[in-house]
Amino acid sequence: MADLYLNDERNRIRTNLWHTAHALQWMKNRFHWTQEYRMSIDLNNIYAKYQKRSDEIGKNNGFTENSHDEIGKNSLNITGKFTPYWQYKTETFRMSFSPDFIWERFTYPQKTLLTISPYLYLYKKLDFRRELTIYTGYSTGTGNATNYAIKQYRKSYRSWYTSSDIIPITRSLYGKLSYDYKRPIKEIFFSASVNASKNWMNTASDLRIVDGKYYTSLYKQDSKNNNIGGSLYISKGFYDLHLKTRLEGSYNYSKGEQYSSGKAISYTADNYTMKPSIDFSPSWCAFSYEGEFSFYNSKRQKMAKSSLFNWRQSVSATATISHVDLSFSLVHYHNELQEGNHLNTLLGDARQYGE
Repeated sequence: MADLYLNDERNRIRTNLWHTAHALQWMKNRFHWTQEYRMSIDLNNIYAKYQKRSDEIGKNNGFTENSHDEIGKNSLNITGKFTPYWQYKTETFRMSFSPDFIWERFTYPQKTLLTISPYLYLYKKLDFRRELTIYTGYSTGTGNATNYAIKQYRKSYRSWYTSSDIIPITRSLYGKLSYDYKRPIKEIFFSASVNASKNWMNTASDLRIVDGKYYTSLYKQDSKNNNIGGSLYISKGFYDLHLKTRLEGSYNYSKGEQYSSGKAISYTADNYTMKPSIDFSPSWCAFSYEGEFSFYNSKRQKMAKSSLFNWRQSVSATATISHVDLSFSLVHYHNELQEGNHLNTLLGDARQYGE
């Protein structure tokens, strides 16, 4: 139970949830082959009741007009799965494939779904130091019960949420290719990957701002988005110097649509991230540095580009003098605001332990 009190108004949400799941599985190994078959059934029932006093603001934006209102729904979700799984495995090669057959029944809103979510995984050990991994798949997922169990409710002192009688469904096609190189004796580790995904949704979330109040609505609207990205990791250690260095980098590009006041707004976004770090540990102290630099660039339809450059850097050191441990840490935050201003925050801490 959750209560939200605003002046003389009370908003209360009561929920009752029960869940049960059962599964049957059979597996067989023969030489390099493994086959597995699994059947499961999952029952999830949620009853949610929202009690509220409507106010004029919510009333004027499509919320129930009664001065006292109770909205209660009982939603039973039954999920049946049949998952065959096959794998072929040797010392240098591994391949697995699994089509996941899913049947779902919703009592509120009344809807039945029959989907298949297959995926393929390939792994190849090129030699003692190099490995290559590829996987791809297609999946179908439904939204959380909180998206439809309660038709409308007030979330905070200035935000409201309302949904339609629809099950949110997201279909995704995805894939990833990764390469790993490791040379432990030389303390060299390297990995690189690229990934891509395409998503299709049958719902959209719309945000309206009226007189400083936020109204979020979920309604039926076909939409899609695309994502492509890559990551890089390299680490090099220097044993004689008691030094270890690391560098991580990533890039992500996304393209899709957002909705505001019932209108679709196309957007593209680029996100770059760089994370350097250093660990230095001689016999008399331990020193570490970590940084995270991110650059975000977005472009919306009929609007100018918007860019943000933020970073976080931290330094810490610990030294032992006789029976006393001295430690020091410093963290610096730099945030770029939409208006073009910058906000810097510096936090420091120093401590002494021991006699």
